[in-house]
Amino acid sequence: MTTTRTATGAVVEFIQTARLADFPADALTIAKRCIVDGLGVMLAGSTQDAGRILHEHVRGSDPRPAATVFGPRPFKTGPASAALVNGTAGPS
Repeated sequence: MTTTRTATGAVVEFIQTARLADFPADALTIAKRCIVDGLGVMLAGSTQDAGRILHEHVRGSDPRPAATVFGPRPFKTGPASAALVNGTAGPS
C-alpha cells in the first residue's frame, strides 16, 4: 500500500519539525515586522465603527475567557469570537 502525501500532511510535518534556528535571520526579521504591522493594523481597526460595534457585541455575548480580543479595551472571550473581532479589525 502506498501513501500519498497531502498538502496538509506536509504542513503538519513542517510545523512539527521546524526549529527557530532553521530559519534565516532575514526571514525572522521580516516575520517580526509583519507581526508588529498586523497588530498595529488590528489596533487601529478596532477603533473604526465595524470593529468597535463587533467588539461591544462580543464582549456582551461570549464570556468564555479563552482568547484575547485586542483593542483599546482588550478582553477575553471564546476563540471563534476573538478571531472574528480581531479579524474584522485587522487587515483586509
